[in-house]
Amino acid sequence: MATATAASSADSDTECSVCHELFKNPKLLPCAHVLCRHCLLSWLTSNPEALCPLCRGAIADPKEKSKTKGWVEVVDALPDDVAMAALVESTRVLSQDHVCVGCKSAADSICLSCNDMMCKPCGQSHTNFSMARHHKVEDLSSMTAEELAVSQPDHCSVHTSKPCELFCPTHGAAICHLCASAKHRACPDLTELAEAADKSREELSQMVMSLLTEEQQLEEAVAALERHLEATEKVVQEAVAEIDMTCDKLENSVKEFRRRLKEMTLDAKAKVKDTVLTVKVTLLDHRGRLTSHRRVANRTTRGSTNKGMCDVTRALRDL
Repeated sequence: MATATAASSADSDTECSVCHELFKNPKLLPCAHVLCRHCLLSWLTSNPEALCPLCRGAIADPKEKSKTKGWVEVVDALPDDVAMAALVESTRVLSQDHVCVGCKSAADSICLSCNDMMCKPCGQSHTNFSMARHHKVEDLSSMTAEELAVSQPDHCSVHTSKPCELFCPTHGAAICHLCASAKHRACPDLTELAEAADKSREELSQMVMSLLTEEQQLEEAVAALERHLEATEKVVQEAVAEIDMTCDKLENSVKEFRRRLKEMTLDAKAKVKDTVLTVKVTLLDHRGRLTSHRRVANRTTRGSTNKGMCDVTRALRDL
């Protein structure tokens, strides 16, 4: 029987906010929110202003639709969130019934290469087969979706049976040796994929630190605005109290004057408050986008393959 804890830790991240199901073909929006490709197409069709359903940030210029055959080209031009796709697949695998693929008994281990669940005896014999001699079998009870996702081999998108071992900076693609010989012979600076991933990991780490700093600065700015609001409120309250004390000493002939003076003071307060709250909302929206970018970078750093690391880094860098 599958355990609920196997995927629960990633549920909030791996579920689409539109369909509330695991992501299918997740697309990374310019605001760093993620939606299923199908959900995004449906949303844009129903909401041609092309704003994110979560933060109202711009997904695309509505004019772009008129330059193409429709929203399909606009959506397909957005980067795939390969790290999220890998995490979703790992979540799906771990959510299945823990049954040994060989003898159908309760499984307590999983092969990181083929994602097959096995009992202890079958797991021990699994690597005895020539095709699986390099496979790694791990304890299933402690396996997380992120650990399973990052352990998956990088396969070439063209030669799907071949591993990706190189990275082409010119095309921004992870490739196999066949691709390098056939289509990338003229490309300079081909590097080992692991080396490129290390650079991407470092860049993502620096990006996370930078985003954290900006988030903190925005939080401090919001806090300063809130303090300003409190100070304004205090000043206004003191002013109102003083007005009341002064007006109470006057004859009935000045009651109308007191009413008008309080009305002017409170009106000024409302204008200041509206202005400050407008700035606060803008800063909070900006902070939300920064947080989304940081989460994507964090998630990719923790749970992406080398290829995914490179792809997401490129996507975030271009956002």
